[in-house]
Amino acid sequence: MKTRLMYALILVLVLCASTASTVLAGDAPVVFYDDTEAVRIFPHAADRGGAEYVCNGDFEDWGTDGVLACWKQDVYNPAGNIHWAKMDYADPRAATPNYALGLFTQCNSGTAPGYGIAYSPLSVTAAGYYWAMIHVTAWGEYDRNILHNSEAWYAIAQTDDPALVPASAWRELYPDAAVCPNTWGACIHLARKETVWVEPGSYFFLKGEMKFPDYGAWTVFGWDDVALTDLGGTVYVEPTAWIGDGVVFWDPRAPR
Repeated sequence: MKTRLMYALILVLVLCASTASTVLAGDAPVVFYDDTEAVRIFPHAADRGGAEYVCNGDFEDWGTDGVLACWKQDVYNPAGNIHWAKMDYADPRAATPNYALGLFTQCNSGTAPGYGIAYSPLSVTAAGYYWAMIHVTAWGEYDRNILHNSEAWYAIAQTDDPALVPASAWRELYPDAAVCPNTWGACIHLARKETVWVEPGSYFFLKGEMKFPDYGAWTVFGWDDVALTDLGGTVYVEPTAWIGDGVVFWDPRAPR
């Protein structure tokens, strides 16, 4: 698999010039990151067609009140600054938005800032093999000598309680030792695609975390295009779990 660095060197960095703003939905802030843009390439045949079992897996439905439909969003041990965000991955010239789910986490004390988990029920009615697809990107400012500080995972488990998800169920989404530097203005739109066994009553979980105290360091995680495709009893084996599906661009000067 090519690294993010290789992709960043061969692709032109397009910077979007808009800024971020904040609105309130009830008591919870919904933060908008309108300075991002995603360009998707390398579509995989197994991603297309088949039934959709993830409600609002493209994160397009946020409701008129600004609340993300179908997904519950929690933060845990927030010793730092953590908030969920509504990200717009559309080209600035696009007529319609292309929303994604974002998580901002920052260390502003002597302890790790904590983590966020979002989860949603799956509409799977029959146990079997499914083709799973999840996209993630991550960037920020950090101490480059502290490796594997910012990490993301997904899990499928038969529970609606994140605390009861077995440790063995969590699958790594972001395998690099460090996230993309904010100054790059671009990072790979990385996909994990693989065959998974899913039982009825399962939930889909996404998790992002900064694990170590690195004062002032911050990370933005972005998730998009979460999907399951029924394999109809067959087992499809993909040679690699991580696939580059394009690039996410952002304005390094935009507030978070």
